[in-house]
Amino acid sequence: MTNEEGQVYQSYRYSVTGEITFGAPQYENEYTYNGESYNPNIESQYLRARYYCVVTATFLTEDSYLGNQTEPLTLNRYNYCVSSYLNYTDPSGKWIYEKEQNEFGVKYIQTPANEKQNRKIDFYIAKTFLSALHELNSPQASVDYVLSFDYKHDMPYAKSIMLKAYKQNSSYACEIFHVSIEQLEEFGWKAITGDKQNYIIKFNRTLNQYGITSKASITMLMATMAHESNFGQDNIEGMQNGKELLTKDNWKSYIKDVAGNSNLEFDDRGVGYIQLTGKQTQENFLKAIGRDCDMVNFGMDKVHYIAKYYSLEAAAWFWATTNVVKTGMGSLNDYVNVNGNSEAIFLITQYYVNGFTATDKDLATIRLGGEYKIKNDQLIVGNNSNPLPKNWRDRSEKYDKAYEIFGK
Repeated sequence: MTNEEGQVYQSYRYSVTGEITFGAPQYENEYTYNGESYNPNIESQYLRARYYCVVTATFLTEDSYLGNQTEPLTLNRYNYCVSSYLNYTDPSGKWIYEKEQNEFGVKYIQTPANEKQNRKIDFYIAKTFLSALHELNSPQASVDYVLSFDYKHDMPYAKSIMLKAYKQNSSYACEIFHVSIEQLEEFGWKAITGDKQNYIIKFNRTLNQYGITSKASITMLMATMAHESNFGQDNIEGMQNGKELLTKDNWKSYIKDVAGNSNLEFDDRGVGYIQLTGKQTQENFLKAIGRDCDMVNFGMDKVHYIAKYYSLEAAAWFWATTNVVKTGMGSLNDYVNVNGNSEAIFLITQYYVNGFTATDKDLATIRLGGEYKIKNDQLIVGNNSNPLPKNWRDRSEKYDKAYEIFGK
């Protein structure tokens, strides 16, 4: 505390819960508690979120939390937790903490394969179930509980918990926005439906759920979805401008033209903003989100069910959970976060999305900053020539546009 001349006449410190940890306050002062700590080396206060300059009385960096449109006080990116740490929480936190997440991974691996098979224990469903139990402050929220749960016989209960947690979370004031409705509109996204605020909240919630939060990953995901689905309008294989043109009658001639000797069936055609293709991939996705048994209730086949309800989530799931073995660096989301936001890295991701027509060695050269050329629809690395990803020119144009809007 200082006097009118600015001289310090008393010093004390509080913990984040308001307990005195240093000094003995002798005067009434409503501003004493703010959960801060002073770093003398840089002469700044650290308020758990970012550094605060005591000279200019401003934060040195913005909060990553963009705020909620329905809560004006949260829109100030330099005002952590609406200046009320006890009443507001930092929405950038996650329910499953790092220590628990590590424990979950280890114990899941240690669980015998026959137990996983008998009780239908799926990694992503069990993890979501654990997060939902935390959301509801359930005393059952533990790694041991979700890994001993009988999903085969009691899946309806697990689904009810996950649904209840989702609905409760929907009413929270704090949302983390990485993409705005204005950005989607500027990008030309054609899938915006219903109330715009609800749409953008759900859109960002999906990004957060799958950890797609960096500018690089969002840029490349948006570019990929824009190409694969015509900016969200064509979310089923063979669609044009929102209309389905493929039927069981013309499917064989179509698949022969685009994929040669492929055995892909009509009922397993691509679906989603990044098209999930094939029975196994689609079933893995529905199983991962706990919706593999719901289609009958909606009276839909799996392609139309995913297209109507989970086009974005299917793309996010693909981007953030698949290709782990191929990339050698985790999912495409992980790969991009490690290697950065450049057209060269985007080019490599499109090989993972579209199918490999280039050698691992050449792609590694590009990833490490080596020279390459694109000429006559070929990727040239040194003396090697590789076919480009299908429709590379359009993919590249989508990336350039996405970078201007989401990448800077």
